[in-house]
Amino acid sequence: TGKMIAVIGSGPAGLTAAYYLSTLGHQVDLFDQADKPGGMLRFGIPDYRLPPEILERDLRVLEKSGINFHMNHRFDREFGIDQLKAQGFDAILIAAGTAKSKTLPIENSDLDGIYPGLEFLRSAKLSQEPRLGGNVAVIGGGNVAIDAAMSAFRLGASEVHLVCLESREEMPAHEWEIAQAEEEGVRIHLSWGPRRFTSGNGRVSGVELIRCTRVFDDQGRFDSQYDENQTDYIPADSVIVTIGQDVDPELLHTVEGLQQGPGNTLKVDENFA
Repeated sequence: TGKMIAVIGSGPAGLTAAYYLSTLGHQVDLFDQADKPGGMLRFGIPDYRLPPEILERDLRVLEKSGINFHMNHRFDREFGIDQLKAQGFDAILIAAGTAKSKTLPIENSDLDGIYPGLEFLRSAKLSQEPRLGGNVAVIGGGNVAIDAAMSAFRLGASEVHLVCLESREEMPAHEWEIAQAEEEGVRIHLSWGPRRFTSGNGRVSGVELIRCTRVFDDQGRFDSQYDENQTDYIPADSVIVTIGQDVDPELLHTVEGLQQGPGNTLKVDENFA
């Protein structure tokens, strides 16, 4: 077509967009700050879930389609959207993903031994094994929580407890993944939320829990409510927090022209521009 498209981000969204844009006849250049493409496919999803050879096979298909990969390329105010436009790109797609783990705004959340979910999985993938200890608590009920819990066992944990606000039916994780985690020994604590972390010698020692009586309101919006009279406690040598992801705020600060939208997403108009 003679059109040049730049795609920023080589995760699932960026790779998929690049592939389909290429099949439409456009020249596609894909940029990413990592040294290898794949994003969460490479650095987040455990190998037992997505074997590396499967990812490499699919990447070879993309390379053969004529997509140009530019790795180790970090966007900042010196090289950003305006510089890409100056190079002649007709359109630019930002597919940077949600690479920042959400944190818990509760007491002692900054203790040693408390790991953000994505950072934990990334460290495990890169063989930078975190110091977990025997008892591990995972906060969250989604697929990332399940992956973190099962990875903790593979890194030597003797007990893994998964704590989530939801009931079994409300858990966002796939049912087959929940069943697999239970088969491997993960103990799931339904309808509990973390109240505070306890410490010992400057490191996390456990999680105080409070009963969650409702997660969503009548319109299906998140609106958690709790029963202060029902509490519990889980001793833990380490805690992995997997309660969702956000767009990395550094992207908003370093790439001129981007604005923050609802839910820490990128703000776009009706044409996604």
